[in-house]
Amino acid sequence: MGSILQATPLIENLKIKYSNSKLSILTFSSNKQIVESLGLFHNIYTIDWSLGIVRFLINTFIFVIKNFRGYTMVIDLEFFSMFSALLLYI
Repeated sequence: MGSILQATPLIENLKIKYSNSKLSILTFSSNKQIVESLGLFHNIYTIDWSLGIVRFLINTFIFVIKNFRGYTMVIDLEFFSMFSALLLYI
């Protein structure tokens, strides 16, 4: 959640610069409420870590497959985890 709050000024400026764009976020389900309260995203996608590692990986893989070509730009704002780098590699 901390990285989301730290990135808020960046996201606000992206919305201004690319005003015709739709911003989406992929975050953990535990962050959904704070992301919704920011009101910055057109789509909020969540993944749930609490289901166990296997289900988490399956759900994440399914998300990547379904949405692989749907984005012009992806910005990785998670600086504490290698997970987002793995998603981008897939």
